[in-house]
Amino acid sequence: MKQTSSQAVAEMILAQNRDKLQSFKVVKGTNIFEERHAQSMRHLTLSICNLESSGLEEFGPLLSNLTSLNLEYSSGVTDDSLLPILDRCHQLVKLDLTEVDCTQVVIQGLSAASDSTTSQQGRLSSMKRLILNNIDAPFTANLFIPLAKACPNLEALHMNSILADSFSDFELFISKMQRIRDLDIGNVFPEFSDDNLKSLVNILPDLRWLSIANTQITNESLVYLSEQATNLCDLCILGCDQVTKMGVIEFLDKITAHQRTTVFKRLDITYCRLDEGAVTEIRERAKSVTGIIEIEGDDQFTDSIDDDEEGDREEGVENDDHEGSEDEEQDFEYDENDGYDVEEYQEDDDIDGTNNSAIESAVQIEGLMSDYSDEEM
Repeated sequence: MKQTSSQAVAEMILAQNRDKLQSFKVVKGTNIFEERHAQSMRHLTLSICNLESSGLEEFGPLLSNLTSLNLEYSSGVTDDSLLPILDRCHQLVKLDLTEVDCTQVVIQGLSAASDSTTSQQGRLSSMKRLILNNIDAPFTANLFIPLAKACPNLEALHMNSILADSFSDFELFISKMQRIRDLDIGNVFPEFSDDNLKSLVNILPDLRWLSIANTQITNESLVYLSEQATNLCDLCILGCDQVTKMGVIEFLDKITAHQRTTVFKRLDITYCRLDEGAVTEIRERAKSVTGIIEIEGDDQFTDSIDDDEEGDREEGVENDDHEGSEDEEQDFEYDENDGYDVEEYQEDDDIDGTNNSAIESAVQIEGLMSDYSDEEM
């Protein structure tokens, strides 16, 4: 079948499921909205799409029963198109706005109606997973703290690469969001330190997935996590170049000593300035003590420290810090089958607790391009 557009395929599927479609997924498509499907729609994914003429702004607000909306990496997603949806879709459980063209106006819209400046208690009380990676909305206390009132049941917050000046403001915000167990603050606080990590873990002791990529943590933070974050399943310390091989190995050993090997599943040490031999040794240690922890770390900086420098640094860490340390988790997605309740977070299944098996006849279009002119079907 040549010259078949994603528009035509989408229209065919939508027509066949008129008035009963609950889940729809398009990747790299355009122009798929129709008013007749609005009331039945529960889960909608429009990722890597051009949505400038999709009907999102016109028909989006009609999706009043929507529980999951994923617009990651799509163009044409503006404040004007999102605010009416937030005003009407109060049953949202998951919202993914990764790298869309919205601003702080949408963050305000999560907390207050578009015609009001006052935050509403429980405005989005069903919201459990909010993904705001790399949007143009710098973190400020005045902007984000109202989210604590609007989304009191939030369990997952991803805000990778959002600009922020002060961790103290974030600390105040997160202290009001103590249900969170999935947190991504990678590339947000470049000066994030061991003391900041300890404060974060003390506020959120039930963390299961944590990304603190490109921060200034050291081995001291790894020791603290191994001892205090007892529910941690997944840790991303990508780009944390103050962490050493011996620090990572001590982290793995302490997890084993605390009998947490059945809980912890994955460690990302990519770009931590560890040489190939160090990464191999870490993987061997993970395999020998646990057998099930996945270690990500094939990519390292080309100017990784050599063996002699690594040895000198490790010796200094052991002599100076080891005694003190005794006082002491795309775009990557956590493997939900190994961690969080799938019924809560699985995007295309029963996020709202409804059994959609009879209706979800794989109504998904993965990888749709503008045409299929290069191949026959």
